Order: sequence, then C-alpha cells, then structure tokens
Amino acid sequence: EELKKNFDILSQHKSNRYNSYNGQVESLTEWRLSLGPKREGKLIIPSFEYEGNFSEAIEIEVTAQAKQQAAQDIFVLVELDKSRAHVQEQIIYTQKLYTALSLSSFDPEVLELANARVELLSQYDYQTRLDGRRYAVVELRYAIFPQRSGQLQIPSLRWVAQVSSGRRNVFDPFGNSNSRLHRLQTEAKSLTVLPKPSDANGAWLPASELQLQQSWSQDPDQFTQGEPITRTISIRAKGLTAAQLPALGTDPKQQLQQQLKIYPEQPKLEDDKTAEGIVGQRQIIEAIIPTKPGTITLPALQLRWWNTNSRSWQTSTLAEQTIEVKPNAAAASQIIAPASEPALISDAGQPSPSAKAAEPSATVNAPAAQAWFAWGYSLLATLALIGLGFLYWRQHQQLQALQAQLPQRVPAKEPSDPEPKAQLMKIESEINDGNWPRAYALTQHFLRPWQSHPSYQSELSSSGLAQMLEQFAGALYSDGAANLEAIDKRELLGKLEHIQQSLNAKTPGEQQALPPLYPV
Repeated sequence: EELKKNFDILSQHKSNRYNSYNGQVESLTEWRLSLGPKREGKLIIPSFEYEGNFSEAIEIEVTAQAKQQAAQDIFVLVELDKSRAHVQEQIIYTQKLYTALSLSSFDPEVLELANARVELLSQYDYQTRLDGRRYAVVELRYAIFPQRSGQLQIPSLRWVAQVSSGRRNVFDPFGNSNSRLHRLQTEAKSLTVLPKPSDANGAWLPASELQLQQSWSQDPDQFTQGEPITRTISIRAKGLTAAQLPALGTDPKQQLQQQLKIYPEQPKLEDDKTAEGIVGQRQIIEAIIPTKPGTITLPALQLRWWNTNSRSWQTSTLAEQTIEVKPNAAAASQIIAPASEPALISDAGQPSPSAKAAEPSATVNAPAAQAWFAWGYSLLATLALIGLGFLYWRQHQQLQALQAQLPQRVPAKEPSDPEPKAQLMKIESEINDGNWPRAYALTQHFLRPWQSHPSYQSELSSSGLAQMLEQFAGALYSDGAANLEAIDKRELLGKLEHIQQSLNAKTPGEQQALPPLYPV
C-alpha cells in the first residue's frame, strides 16, 4: 500500500529458481515490478519484508518527461463541448490518444467527479493526419451531468501506453517483443456551472432537443362505451437521461373521472448512448375506458424545457383532442313490437278507439322499453356478481376451515415498524407540506426492513424504483438547483407499495408445512 501512494504498478512477475554449488542447493525467489511514478521530485521505494528479512528503501529522483519527442510520436488531447453549462445539463468530455508508433496496449485512468454524474458514451479507434503525418487515434467520450452550481474541476488523468518495437527478445522464453511504456497526463479542465434560471417553474429539463408524441392502439375517433383503448405518450430528449424526464398522463388534473377510467402501466425508461450524447426516452402507457357515451375533450399536454443550443425556453405540446364515444351495442339495441300482433277491431268493423290509442304507443314507448331492457340487463349482471361473490365467500370459508386442520405455518417475518399504509400516508403528508428531506428520510426508512431480502435489488431495478430514488436524491442534494416538484408523488407511493407487497409475498419461510402425501 505504501508503494501505491507514489507509484503505479504497471506489471509484476514472480519467479523461483534453484542453484547448486559444491553440493549445496540454494533457492531464490525473485519479484520484478515495473513502476510508473505518479509525480515529479524525490520519491521513496519503501522497504519490503519477507520471512523476517527486509530490503533496503530506495530513493529516486523523478524528472519531467521530455515532451518534445513524445509530442511528435504519442500524446493526449482533451476537449469540452462547452465552457459554461447549467445544473444537470449534459457536457461532452472527450479524450484522444494520438500515436504514430505501434501501440500494443493502453490503460486510461477512469474519470470520476464528486459533484457530477459521469457516463461513458463511446470508445472507438480511427486514423487521421496531422501536419502530414499519419496517426492512430483512440477516442473516449463521456457525458457529464453537474449536480451543483459553481466551478467544476476536471482533473488531469493518466494514460499508460505500451508501444512495441517490433523486435523480439531472444532471451525471453515467451518470445515477447521488446516494448516501451509511455506515461501521459491529460490537461486539467475547468468550467462554470450555472444554476437553473430564476423563472424555471415545474420540471427543469435542459436539452438540445425534446419531442412529445403520442400513439393509439386504434383510431381514437372510434371510442366505444366500456371498451378499452391504449394510449402511449412518448417523451424523447437529447441530453437528458430517462430518469430526468417527468411523468405525464391523459388526465393530469383528474377532471375526467366521471367520463373515463384510466389504468396506467409501468412506464418504460430507455437511455440510448451515442457519440453525441445520451438520448433519454420515457413511454407512458395507459389503458383508457370511456364510461359514458357522448363527447369527451382530452386536455392538451405541455412540456416546458430549456433549449441548451439557443439558451431559451421552448414548449412541446400535444394538442387538445375531442373524442366522440359511441354507446355500447348491447345498451343501444332497440325493442321492436311484433308485426303479427292482431289489431283491435270494433263491432262496426272499424279500429276501436283503444286500438287507435295503441298504434302510436309502439313509438312513444320505445325509449321506455329500451330503458327497461337496459335496467333488466344491469339487474342480471348485478345478480351474477352477487352470486359470484357468494361463491367466493363460501370457498374462502372452506379454505379457512381446511387451513385450520393443517399444521401451524411458520410465520413470515414482518417489520416492526408501523403499518405500511400508515408509513406511506406519512410520506405523502410530508411531500404535501413541502418537507422533502423528511419525505426522503421516511422513504429510506420504509425500505430498510426489506434491504436484506434476497429479491430486494432485483425488485428495486425491475420496478423502476431505483431510478426514481436516484432522481429524488439528485434533486434533494443539488444545492437547490434541481426541481423537486418534478417528482411524481403518486408514482413514488405506488412503487413503494408495490415493492412492499411483492417482497412480502416472497418472504422466506412463508410456505405452509403441508402433511405428507402418503402418511405412514
């Protein structure tokens, strides 16, 4: 560990051999290490201990690399696509290794920043010409998302490149070529991170391009009462991850509850990494069931975002949509009087007054007959549901009686905290009061009893809750620059309840101990 403070261990090799001299056998163990100093000046190679024996410490003088020759044959350049950016805005950081020599391997230092999220976008090789000389280029591109305003410092990074001479060492039993190590340093960079604009209300979405689109499973003009139709709302943004995109819905203000039933599915989040940056996409899928015939107006959906190219606000919109809902065919069926019904004839051979009064009744009472038919249909459906409910209750009672005869089940391990619903109500209350740190702490406390569960991590990822918690934490600790209001309260509470119920169902030891199939 002492050695690693001042040196990179580029390679290490251990060998054993035996010497025989005048009948005496001597064993030798040899370690060979290739070291790369991390800085200039006087450095100490520390003493090593082996079986009670100590080596001597070695002091060496490290001087600056002769840059002229290195700059001609092999060198590294770094680029930033912008010198100023807002909080959570994407910054593209590029490293390029140029070499005119035969490169056998290279090892770049990993980019890590304390106050920013870093994503590796791409790594590829190509050839180019500089000043008439051909170079092979290794290019690495990163996407950086700063989480705090102020100055963002990107440190100098080390590259270790191994260049082959093309000649083989005849003394090497493995026949490896002679090679030379080049240790290179990138230039440190600094950029200014601005807070979000003062007029940023709602979701803070800094992107170079944002598209808001929708699709339907069938023609939305063909809505029918009681029949579902699927609506997919897609948000696609260049320069944002899917976790940064907000949740939208058909009825954001819940004004259509008397006309529609909406059943949202789990949103689909996808990040597409390209050389130009990350393209995040969020798909909101909803099953919509109209409950009444007539005209329904779906409200317009708008998403205000910050254009990082023009440095201005823009709005993407899905226009308001008017839909006609047709009545259900069963409810709209008409009752027609039989044509063979005999007419009432008076003794004089003329239609009786009662018959004349009955003639228009088929037309006048047709709506009433339809209403009676619909009422009868609803009554039958209600009676059927009551019958099914009775059968379910009876089977449940029989199942309880059977379970009472079985051996005692092993109780599942339950958290000692209050009821989950009470905890969720407390989280919702803190969010409504604007106490976001307290809401985040309660969320972590809610999940703590399940963190030791074998399926916890997989459930956290598959449900999308991991990405949402990451968004929550990024917004909370972004020095006021992130937008906490963009967090969907209902979606968060729904995911918490889902993972609690799912893990509770999978709790080890929950299976009942059934009696043997063939008792002795």
